[in-house]
Amino acid sequence: HTAGGEAGPAKFKVTAQAEIDLEPSDLGFHPSTVTAGEEAKISFKVTNLGSTGSSPHEIQILLSPDGSAANQTVVAKVQDNDSVEGQEFEFRNYSVLIPESLDHKVGSYKIGVYLNADNAIGNEKNKNNNLVWSDTTLTVLDPKGGCYEDSFDDGQDNNTAANAAVLP
Repeated sequence: HTAGGEAGPAKFKVTAQAEIDLEPSDLGFHPSTVTAGEEAKISFKVTNLGSTGSSPHEIQILLSPDGSAANQTVVAKVQDNDSVEGQEFEFRNYSVLIPESLDHKVGSYKIGVYLNADNAIGNEKNKNNNLVWSDTTLTVLDPKGGCYEDSFDDGQDNNTAANAAVLP
């Protein structure tokens, strides 16, 4: 660089960008059958694909009959204050109460884990990889939720109870 005929050092600016990219995987649980109102043990791996350690964020544990976010029920919210360093992974283990309020007509659920559910890590590189669903289903016995009057509904194909009748 020459300024006014004098040679001098070139000036440049280096800007480093910290990246956090959390991804859950290897989701497992036991037992495979649980009575509503009891606990299931859930474990999963959290990998930080980014270059810097993660900051505190909320983890949600979900249940869904079909493994879709559209039909999910949040059964637990956990504050994760343990950092996962960039390019590292750690395992998380939780006991989760399976609510009695689940629909009595649904007997099995996929379990999901959603990292950074509260968006506390606002600069996360890829938020599309924060959710994972179990490959297998959790069978839930004796849930108490849902509409128990459905069998008395006078809609087509709903007259399964002996005393149900179509209303005039």
